[in-house]
Amino acid sequence: MEAGKTASKEAKKQPKNQLKKRPKKQASGTIFDDVFRTIAQKMPELMVALINAVYGTDYERSEARQLRNEFIEGDGKIITDSIFEIRDRIFHIECQSNADSTMVIRMFEYDVSIAKERAQKEGGVYTIRFPESLVLYLRHGKSKPEKSKAVVEFPNGKTASYEVCNIYADDYSVEQIFAQKLFVLLPYYLIRHESRFDEYETDGNAREELLRECEDIQRRMEECFMRDEDRSSMYQDLMNLILKISNHLLREHKETKKGVNKIMGGKVLELASEISERRGEKRGEKRGERRGEKRGEKRGMARGEKQTAELFGWLVSAGRYDDVKKASFDEEARAKFFSEYHTLKASQVSDQ
Repeated sequence: MEAGKTASKEAKKQPKNQLKKRPKKQASGTIFDDVFRTIAQKMPELMVALINAVYGTDYERSEARQLRNEFIEGDGKIITDSIFEIRDRIFHIECQSNADSTMVIRMFEYDVSIAKERAQKEGGVYTIRFPESLVLYLRHGKSKPEKSKAVVEFPNGKTASYEVCNIYADDYSVEQIFAQKLFVLLPYYLIRHESRFDEYETDGNAREELLRECEDIQRRMEECFMRDEDRSSMYQDLMNLILKISNHLLREHKETKKGVNKIMGGKVLELASEISERRGEKRGEKRGERRGEKRGEKRGMARGEKQTAELFGWLVSAGRYDDVKKASFDEEARAKFFSEYHTLKASQVSDQ
């Protein structure tokens, strides 16, 4: 009994605002984390554009080097979203789906690991340099502080201020996103409409307002990315990520989801067909020139385009947007999907 009283007294002595131990970030996070890491790994130029917008820099994609984002600490593995080295600066960027008053502590933990790995020793003294840290909030609480701060107090009485920059996705309009090339925000755009999802589902006029916004985004993306054929894959990648998150957010709002998918998913299908058609035309021209069989090539191409359109339509209707991209660029994958599609059609016919 006495031991119990002692333990109770000790518990009362602990500071009221003492932070509970937070779990480390795991490799398998939310869909928002997955999309952000996909962008960081496969479309790093979008991260460079984000850095330029926040820090007022003019870095080029070719200057950025992505650093590893996993660190082993005594109590487990720390996994950050993205770390970039550009010129002589290190940038650490995290994506946070909800407001979190203790985020600055987690960022400090991450930054200690980043700084330790890059510590330099000279004359028996280590220089431990912290990265420049940024948090992208997809949602927020009542306030939107530009910076999160903590004070580090050392045993000798000296203190150091630790700061993290914060930006909020819904602070940026469609115009600002495209003007500042903040395409990294596009997959998360619908989050700002979450509070009206129920209204969109029951009110057709309200839903049309949302769909007009989606059409505006799609049109701007097309103008931005489709002028250059080499950037068409960026258009597809971004559109697939937009669809991935919108399908997740609207999973219980079928009419709204259907409308968004018709605008965004239809354009993915249209683009994939255009790419396939252009490649078919190039192959047809070469073969026709070699064999002098232009008529045959045109008929064959027309049949091929029709079959390809059917395949892409089937993939989109099944929500397989990543496979649409694979079928557009990978002949072996396209052949595999055609085999799957024809097998399914044959089984449906036999069941009738």
